[in-house]
Amino acid sequence: MTTRLLFEAIEVYEVTTSNLSEDTKVWYHTKLELFANWCQEQGIDLPDITPKTIITFLEYLQTRTNPRSKKLITTDTLHGYIKVIRQFLT
Repeated sequence: MTTRLLFEAIEVYEVTTSNLSEDTKVWYHTKLELFANWCQEQGIDLPDITPKTIITFLEYLQTRTNPRSKKLITTDTLHGYIKVIRQFLT
C-alpha cells in the first residue's frame, strides 16, 4: 500500500508553517517524517489514520532510544510528537 496521500498532506502542511522559525520547522518536519515513515511501514495512509493508529505509534516510540543520550525517549518527547501530529491532523 502506498502512503502517497500522507506524504503529500505533510508537504502541504509544511507550506502552512512557513512563518515559523527554521528550528521549529525542522522540529515539526522530523516528527512528521518519522510518523509518515512508520505509517508507510504499517501500510497506513492518511484516510486510514485513527486514534488507535496514534496510540500504536506512541507505543512504538516508547521502544526507541534517543540517539544522543542512548536512553528511552522521554515523556516530553512523546508529548512533542502528540502536539505535532494533532496539529497536522486538524
